[in-house]
Amino acid sequence: MKSEKEKMLAGDFYNAGDEELVKERDFARDLTFQFNYTKPSEKERRQELLKQLSVAKDIPDNVIAAGNPCRVIRSL
Repeated sequence: MKSEKEKMLAGDFYNAGDEELVKERDFARDLTFQFNYTKPSEKERRQELLKQLSVAKDIPDNVIAAGNPCRVIRSL
């Protein structure tokens, strides 16, 4: 049986209140909060937080990607 996250990623109906999804959502919200309250001069910290929030680590270079979940649309 698929987990709620697997259902979500497949575009199926899922329970948004699932414990795993709530935990991940809270983690992302906490990172967003931390980012929003860093000083502009804290460039390294801000970059670190953005890397943790971003899906860019899974996207190859020289492509256009979009959607939720994010997928490669075309190569450049």
